[in-house]
Amino acid sequence: SSHVLGWINEYSTVIREIYDEGGIFAFWKGISAGLLLTINPGILTLIRTRLTEFASARRIGNKSNSMDDFWIGFTSKLLASTITYPLVVARSQIVTGKKSELEFKFAGSASSFSLISIIRGIALVLRTMQRVIEQRGFAGLYAGVMPHLSQAALKEAIANTIRRRVTLILFSLYMKKR
Repeated sequence: SSHVLGWINEYSTVIREIYDEGGIFAFWKGISAGLLLTINPGILTLIRTRLTEFASARRIGNKSNSMDDFWIGFTSKLLASTITYPLVVARSQIVTGKKSELEFKFAGSASSFSLISIIRGIALVLRTMQRVIEQRGFAGLYAGVMPHLSQAALKEAIANTIRRRVTLILFSLYMKKR
């Protein structure tokens, strides 16, 4: 019981601190960059599909192997994350930066979600990326990318290998029952 009360107290303290920092709009800091990051799985799937087609055309027979599946998953995540990593940096800068309430309103709020607020949010992300480039150069958009890529690409490589093996097993079981 006291553990639950402590947990609730910690959360209410964090909520209060966020609100005190920027009002109600502070809860939506970084949402524009976060929404733009949703393109990562689409890019990943596109690259993985193309690499799988390339590997299938190259191999003798139509038999997939685990090594191909591993490297396809690794490479596709590596490329997709490299493309979208500047958005991760922008989101981090937006969330941790001290902005005025007016700037949060400029980026759009939950109550005024419209095409204009989306465009303004994208503009805020682009301005943030531009500021990072001005302060730290183009390399600033990729600060911290290596630990991120090594972890994400390895997880995707393993997941892709397992996903392909399970798919092949289920497909063969289905075909046997037919």
